[in-house]
Amino acid sequence: MDYAGMDLHQKFSELCVVDDAGEVVERATISPTEAALRRWFKRDPMRIAVEASSVSPRVDIPLRELGSTVVVTTHLLAVDLHVRSG
Repeated sequence: MDYAGMDLHQKFSELCVVDDAGEVVERATISPTEAALRRWFKRDPMRIAVEASSVSPRVDIPLRELGSTVVVTTHLLAVDLHVRSG
């Protein structure tokens, strides 16, 4: 299973995907629109950490509908988890 982290913004979102070994397999900048999310994530479901923001509710629902597990988290928690894992 792959894992992804998303840094959300109104006009674009930064995305990093890692594999089970923690190796980065892909980085992308995508639009946080529902259509763009559905196009990009129409692959095997993954676990996705999404930064809590005003954009996160409109990102959360389509990703869950595609079968992914979504965790909405604060920026500080995401940084802490990254530091501990690497």
